Amino acid sequence: MEQQAVPIGKKKRARAAPSARDTGPHNELDGHGNIGSSTIASATAPPPPPAKRARGASKSVKKAPRKRSGTAGSSSTGADAPSAGAPTWPASLNELARVFAALNTTGSFLAARGVALTFTKIKKAVDQNAGVAMTLDHARAILHLAPDLVDMAWTAPDDGNTNQHAYADDVAAHNPLRSLRPANAPLDLAISFKDTLRLNAATSQAKQLLKLVEARNKAFRAAIDRFAQNCAVANLDPETALTRAITSLLPDDSRKVQDQASPPSLVSLTAGANPDADATPPNSVFAIWDEITTQPFYKHQITATNVSPARAAHSAPWPFDSPRFQQALVNFKGIRQPYSHQAAAISSILAGEHIIISTSTSSGKSLVYHVPILLALEHDRNARFLYVCPTKALAQDQLRAFRAMIQSCPHLADWVQIATYDGDTPAADRAAIRERAHILLTNPDMLHITIMPNAHEWNQFLMHLKYVVVDEVHAYHGVFGSHCAWIFRRLRRLTDYYQNLRVQFIACSATIGNAEEHARDLFGTDFTHISEDGSPHGQRATVIWNPPALNSLEPRTNGLVARASSLEEAAAVFQYLTTRNVKTVAFAKYRAACELLFKHITGRPGMTVILDRVRSYRGGYHPEERRRTEQALASGELVGVVATNALELGIDIGGIDAVIHVGFPGIAAMKQQAGRAGRRTRDSLSILVPDANPLDQFYARNPERIWDAPLPAVAMDPRLPALVEAHLVCAAFELPIDPDNEPVLAGFDLQEPMEKRLTQGDNQRWEAREMFPSHRVPIRTIPSDSYAVVDVTRPPGVILEYVEGFRAPFTLYNGGIFLHQGKSYSITNVSPEKMVANVCFTSATWYTSCQDITNVDPIRTATSRPVGRVVSAFGPVELTTMVYGYHKIDLATRSILDTVELKSPPMSRTSSAWWIDIPTDLVRALGCAAAGANAAYAPLHSLNHAILHALPSVVSTSAPTDESNVVALAPVACECRGIDSTRARPFRLTVFDRAATAVGTARRAWERGEGVVRAARELMAECPCDVGCPECIFWKSCTHRNELHDKARAIHLADLLLDGTGGVDGEHEDEVGVGPCEGHKDVEEKSAAAPFTEEGQ
Repeated sequence: MEQQAVPIGKKKRARAAPSARDTGPHNELDGHGNIGSSTIASATAPPPPPAKRARGASKSVKKAPRKRSGTAGSSSTGADAPSAGAPTWPASLNELARVFAALNTTGSFLAARGVALTFTKIKKAVDQNAGVAMTLDHARAILHLAPDLVDMAWTAPDDGNTNQHAYADDVAAHNPLRSLRPANAPLDLAISFKDTLRLNAATSQAKQLLKLVEARNKAFRAAIDRFAQNCAVANLDPETALTRAITSLLPDDSRKVQDQASPPSLVSLTAGANPDADATPPNSVFAIWDEITTQPFYKHQITATNVSPARAAHSAPWPFDSPRFQQALVNFKGIRQPYSHQAAAISSILAGEHIIISTSTSSGKSLVYHVPILLALEHDRNARFLYVCPTKALAQDQLRAFRAMIQSCPHLADWVQIATYDGDTPAADRAAIRERAHILLTNPDMLHITIMPNAHEWNQFLMHLKYVVVDEVHAYHGVFGSHCAWIFRRLRRLTDYYQNLRVQFIACSATIGNAEEHARDLFGTDFTHISEDGSPHGQRATVIWNPPALNSLEPRTNGLVARASSLEEAAAVFQYLTTRNVKTVAFAKYRAACELLFKHITGRPGMTVILDRVRSYRGGYHPEERRRTEQALASGELVGVVATNALELGIDIGGIDAVIHVGFPGIAAMKQQAGRAGRRTRDSLSILVPDANPLDQFYARNPERIWDAPLPAVAMDPRLPALVEAHLVCAAFELPIDPDNEPVLAGFDLQEPMEKRLTQGDNQRWEAREMFPSHRVPIRTIPSDSYAVVDVTRPPGVILEYVEGFRAPFTLYNGGIFLHQGKSYSITNVSPEKMVANVCFTSATWYTSCQDITNVDPIRTATSRPVGRVVSAFGPVELTTMVYGYHKIDLATRSILDTVELKSPPMSRTSSAWWIDIPTDLVRALGCAAAGANAAYAPLHSLNHAILHALPSVVSTSAPTDESNVVALAPVACECRGIDSTRARPFRLTVFDRAATAVGTARRAWERGEGVVRAARELMAECPCDVGCPECIFWKSCTHRNELHDKARAIHLADLLLDGTGGVDGEHEDEVGVGPCEGHKDVEEKSAAAPFTEEGQ
């Protein structure tokens, strides 16, 4: 007879310890395998019988109650009591702790004997040890509270091994029981622990098992503590909250079992996708991938797979009549008809429209502007064309493509001139290029600093300019994009002045969600959007390869357990694919990660056979070196490359079969990287190897947030007052401003900046007061000065590469290890005066990671106002960064071998910031005292992140979560903190302008301070996640990887700020040295790893 469902913790009639008759599977699973409603009985059951001790374990069991380890299903308070200072557990949570302790003990000893655990097989023993009948709701509650400890999934009743690993790692955390049993099929619940016992021959197995059991019990009690504390902060009844939480785990009989122990075969998944296609060949990328589960290193890392179907090509006739040119296209690449999107775009361009095309990577967007440019040159030899892209590498790639196409047109090849014009162009060649080049390839920097300030020298080029092609427009966002919006408007002013009213803009991007809106903001005019993609592509599989959990259950503040290294896991996958001739690119998020990954790969046994066919690629390498790698990859000479996002933009690297993302790079970047694989009709793989941080693990648990995600929108704001003022001066130098006749600048408030920075002449036009002002308006905030890294192993030495000045303190320090192309070099001397770092080759088996801190301290309060019950201030701040030491880290084990102190001078600069000091009484009201000194900062850290997420909706600014360089390009930031941070800091919310060229974002945030805090509070409260996600409190650019967070208390803190009792006149303290952090010393940060910046373009 089925039990009647009641809320968790609500009292039912107590009963004695269950008999054998009561413990059979019919209580939970009927004859058809249907699940009966169940309940967690109240704690009114009689005291449990003494636990049976395992042989050799008597001493450990006796000591357990004094240590609060709660071992072996003991009925001691150690198994079912809250931690000191934590909220008192209700009866149901005490009971749940006893059930878990019994399950843990019994299951561990059975599993050690090779027994596959199932609910019905283990239930009787658990009932006896726990003193209460274990129900399926107990199992669901355990899975909900501690998804890092256990896996559970439905399996055939007599085949416990079938699904024992049904939910590898964290897939269970979002909806653990989504592997649902089919109707009318009897199934049992397979149970397994995620950590595995690594036996030590020197210690008895029983002692090792007991130690493991104690660690699990401790971790589970910590999970209950966190749940109870979050409920207390949110004013929720824990029993009701838990009942609601596990209700979503109830299965739906209409769905079928998904056996995740053996991940779905890509060959079988795609077999029926295209009935007309031939069978998948045994050497296809999908067939090769399916065999990875047979490899010794496979430990159920594949936790999710998604396959998107292939797409057939859709062609259309050429929208022009030029038999000679059409034949040239056939000769060039066998192009007889364009894809439908190419035909539509070319037709719009020939009709005189501005267009933006946002079709997929490798869809042939280059042809969209190649064809109109060469068609125009057929009819007008004086026509001029400008190709603008954000990187020199992309310009060089397009130079090769243009030349190849021009050479296929005999009627153009003899006279059309094409050239690049950038900072590397020799001064002696510039005049000739200016006069003769028909097609000029450049970047926004050269337009801003060289071309437009000298417009009188470029007058002929500007008079005959017909098309301006702007490639990869998704890169024009944030502060950089806002600057470029002004640069393109200044260009339009100049062409208008030279009576050239026919200039058209052609914008291209593969990864943008708001293409038409972004183009309008960037260029200040209306655009036609081409988005229907007619290009073909093969089937695309996206796989989550989550590194397995290690045998380490010591709970941390973020609730995650240790995992295998994402670099080691990615290296194993890279080797597997490349040694089977699968052309692969592995993308790392940072330069250091790129080098470490390449070192792991080249050091693996068996890689010597293809060592000459794999290379690394990143910023900092010599341009010639990078060009050789690009060409070798495109030609097929290389089978694998490890790269940063420097390889993301549209450089032609040929047909790639697989892409590995080491760490989650963001939705836009992941789509851009994945698009590098599977050109034309080839099938392709995209493999995400997430890191262990909360942000990456969120996406590992919720993979649908990746495959179902739309392309992110990009944001910028050319109306920021600081930008308006700076570029208005530049525009006035190029051409005096007539406020009554400036259609390009319509909509901007010009009067105040003109009066402030310009001089009005006799003709009522406003002129610049200074010469070449653009030289003092940097559009990229990455400094141009760089350190030369010189290998002095063999005198006189060879320059390995150049390191930008802002990276140098974190990369170049005496005694450290510098990594270059997978080789280690010991740093012997760093000279800041000469900007040179000498290094020597070393065979060291360790690398170094610097330790640094960055403090944000107000210099003075320029202005203030109340926000709710506290004071909101704005003013100048000092940003102080100090590298004070480094760790020596073993390459193989990642263990810290040594910590070395450095005495480097602090690096300081000033910026502007908005801040709110939190009164001490509000700090105490958060109730963090029992959780330790550092825990008081967790809600502050989370609320600060939520504020950064909420800013775009309240303040017009570039999005703070953009995929740009965290140090150099992010418009605003906050002071971040990790779980290992120990330095005392003021309890203060801070938003500061990060870019060296301040754009006033912090001040705008201060002006709308209360609205920003309220928006952040609503953002967190309305977000459906339990403990945090990338949409509320996880910030992509957090320098401590979002380790320290507390969503529930962050909401509570926002409520206290807006409506709490701590008033404007409340007591303020400079440090959190009172209340929860009393007696805390101001010591140096002990973070295990330094924040590395993302790759600059």
